[in-house]
Amino acid sequence: LPPLGLDPRARPAELEHAVRARFDEQCVASTQQRPARPTSRPPAPAYTLWGDAWDGDEADGRFRPAALLDASEVLRALVARRGTTMRVLDIGCGDSAFLVDAHERLGLPWSQLLGVGAEDERARGADGATLLPDSSFALFNAEALDGPLFAPESRHGRFDLIVSWSTSWHLVDPLGSLCAALDILASPGGVLLIHGVPFSHTAPGESAADAAGGAA
Repeated sequence: LPPLGLDPRARPAELEHAVRARFDEQCVASTQQRPARPTSRPPAPAYTLWGDAWDGDEADGRFRPAALLDASEVLRALVARRGTTMRVLDIGCGDSAFLVDAHERLGLPWSQLLGVGAEDERARGADGATLLPDSSFALFNAEALDGPLFAPESRHGRFDLIVSWSTSWHLVDPLGSLCAALDILASPGGVLLIHGVPFSHTAPGESAADAAGGAA
């Protein structure tokens, strides 16, 4: 795919200020949360895309699920085709279940997996240690994907699969962040799976709650 061309580095000053303020609010909120409880088993990844189609006429028709796409199965298929040299990024990784599963079930090394988020919500084992190691996690603003963490000289480079589930609802500039993920971070032939992009939520002060969303 060609670059989308909406560079987050060209944001108006008002929008950039709102982006930074939102991230600061999330980080402060995360420090006030209770510590995560250790778990005896890893959480199961639940990254599924779905679509609806109208089935029937106007009188008795209804929306029915038209397609389901499981991100873990997409990754499995990519690994089967490309091998375990794949690099995977989870933007807004939450409990880190997707990346932990990629390591434990598919054998991808931690060095090729990276999760970022405004809060550290990683699941912990019975010993209290995070299941996703610190080397594969960064407390990072998902709206600053052009920052030093992903600079060409950094160890992270570009990614063969980028996933982000229900993170865009929390962003001030979701479309700019989506463009950055594709233009800056995706490797040639890379796959981008994004769920819950509020396409109409594009300016400071707008609420994402009632915005039209979608999956890509």
